[in-house]
Amino acid sequence: KELLYKLINASVSSKTLSKSLLKDADKEFYYCLKEQTFLPMLYQVFKDERFFHYYASSHLIHEQFNKIVKEIQSILNENEIEHIFIKGSILKNLYPDENVRMFGDIDFIVKEKEYKKTIDILKNKGFTFDLVSEHHTEMKKNGLLVEVHNKVFDAEDKGEKFFLYPFNHVIKIDKFSFAFEESFHFIYVLSHYAKHLISGAGIRPLLDIYLMMNNYNLNWSYIDDSLKQLKLEKFFDIVLNEISIIFNYSDHPYIENKNLANELIDYSINSGIHGNGINNNIINNRIKNKAGGNKFKYLLMKLFIPLKSLF
Repeated sequence: KELLYKLINASVSSKTLSKSLLKDADKEFYYCLKEQTFLPMLYQVFKDERFFHYYASSHLIHEQFNKIVKEIQSILNENEIEHIFIKGSILKNLYPDENVRMFGDIDFIVKEKEYKKTIDILKNKGFTFDLVSEHHTEMKKNGLLVEVHNKVFDAEDKGEKFFLYPFNHVIKIDKFSFAFEESFHFIYVLSHYAKHLISGAGIRPLLDIYLMMNNYNLNWSYIDDSLKQLKLEKFFDIVLNEISIIFNYSDHPYIENKNLANELIDYSINSGIHGNGINNNIINNRIKNKAGGNKFKYLLMKLFIPLKSLF
């Protein structure tokens, strides 16, 4: 963990570290970086040619994603469809080098009334239908995944009501393109992290949150009130503990609970991004975190879907 923290800190502050720090790095360390999508950081931080291919691959993927983002923007603007890009395609801009902030898909939101129209237009432009859920449709273009959202969270999620009207919390980029207001965006990223933590979310969201706190002009009064509404104020306190451990951050006050924070960091490291770590068991995590460890209760939750979500 000590070496992992040094790598992360150097990456987000554009610092170069001595290659000698890697002399004791073992297979477990590199596998951890793979599961956290941090492998491109190795070349960025250590300038070691052995790791150049990780960085180059990430650079090529970013180029392809950036091209698709521009294509989607052009299509939506041409058809006068208001939209908001969210998640990785926006958060990468917070990093000194966007190529080390990997992401696996492009997410954007349109208004409910333009949701079906958007999907139909993208189909006609060569995007293929992949999968549908309550709050988004997955499509693909040139092997890259695109998620078209009609809302931020689905009916079963804790923040569904709070995020019901995302276009009420935006700033205009151009005629039909919008971005979340910075404080609202911060609340969204924190809520999204909490949602995925149930199965396992990795530690990458902690980097995003840390960089948002350092780069955004946040309205803390609004954020505190919002987190109370979402019942996430205690969770945010633990996140601040985690960030203080990893980044030695102390600019925002928090109640110290380093034991729980270290436990959550270990859980996040073992789980990997989206819970796909080799040492993670997504179903066991969900039973523990959603049903208090009761397998029968969790089975009932899966069998009897809430009516709103079912429809």
